[in-house]
Amino acid sequence: MYSIVSRSTFEHVRKFHNQISRIKDSPNTPLMLVGNMCDRTLERQVSFEEGLQLAKQLGCEFIETSAKLCINVEKAYFDVVRQIRKEKEGGELRDKKRSRRRLRQCSIL
Repeated sequence: MYSIVSRSTFEHVRKFHNQISRIKDSPNTPLMLVGNMCDRTLERQVSFEEGLQLAKQLGCEFIETSAKLCINVEKAYFDVVRQIRKEKEGGELRDKKRSRRRLRQCSIL
């Protein structure tokens, strides 16, 4: 998350993304880039297009929100939850396929 009225917070996003990627060590970690304070358009320092472009580079979804006016806050949470569920279900499917393969294999001890 960054503030659209603060260029410095936007510039820190890559650093945070790198830290998250290093810690999670998974290419499928559900992430979303959130530009907050979209209600303060006259003070904007980071354009919507810049946020969208960075999200594309990082391979994640993008949304602008306003916590003050409750704009897109619920949508952001629900979208992240959907991503987590999708990844979890995908992992469960991969585990089931692996266990099926194991059942088909013969082991002689």
